[in-house]
Amino acid sequence: MFARHGIEPTDEDFLSELNHIVETTVQEAISFEAPQVRIVYKNVAHESVQDPAFRGPLEKLMQRRGVPIAVIKSLFAISDAAPATAAATRL
Repeated sequence: MFARHGIEPTDEDFLSELNHIVETTVQEAISFEAPQVRIVYKNVAHESVQDPAFRGPLEKLMQRRGVPIAVIKSLFAISDAAPATAAATRL
């Protein structure tokens, strides 16, 4: 780095550069962003999920967050029983 600029570095130059690198790295690594309030629904009833006023915004939010549409559809699929896993079908 110093040779590129035609400077013969001293121990003080190396220490100064090292301090600068550490300070920059710490500032980039430690980011104190404003806290975000998130709503977490727990124990959501089957009736709520089938309500378009609840489900519509939920699906849109999941799509904006990058959840694949196939996953979203599988979460809201209605069936008589839970789908069997591969491990359960080998018994």
